[in-house]
Amino acid sequence: MARYAGKDDPAVYRAVITETYEDGRTFTSHMGPYTVKNPATAAITRAKDKAERDRASVERGGWGTVRTVEGYVEKSVLDWRKLS
Repeated sequence: MARYAGKDDPAVYRAVITETYEDGRTFTSHMGPYTVKNPATAAITRAKDKAERDRASVERGGWGTVRTVEGYVEKSVLDWRKLS
């Protein structure tokens, strides 16, 4: 997907989100790339909030999947080169 970067900083950011389920299974996903850090941080916060809502729902007898969520932001510096 094409994106307009709109800046000269050659760095991009992504969120790495790991969910650990009650039976020990883990699932890691990557969200991004983003041209600034804040959207990656927000993606982690959204995943944690959703896991907390699901846990609360299960405790009330409702539907949801109990899991813990951890995440961090990665930064990559791009090296753009002209291709012939």
